[in-house]
Amino acid sequence: MSRDSLKTYKDEIYKNFNSTNHRLTRINDILKDIKDIKDLDSYFKIFYKEVRGLRRELNAKKYLNSMWYCHD
Repeated sequence: MSRDSLKTYKDEIYKNFNSTNHRLTRINDILKDIKDIKDLDSYFKIFYKEVRGLRRELNAKKYLNSMWYCHD
């Protein structure tokens, strides 16, 4: 892969990570995981943990040189 095509590829991945579709997909994945939990305490504990991780991940993906953007 040439340097220019690699940069184009990285830019496409970066745009995908910051797209609304990617964010909705990640949120829907979390909602699918927690929808069958019956215990209220467990539900909120898992929900809070997942949302905290998701917030950290999506916030980090705004920056090219983050640990989540591992395609450098």
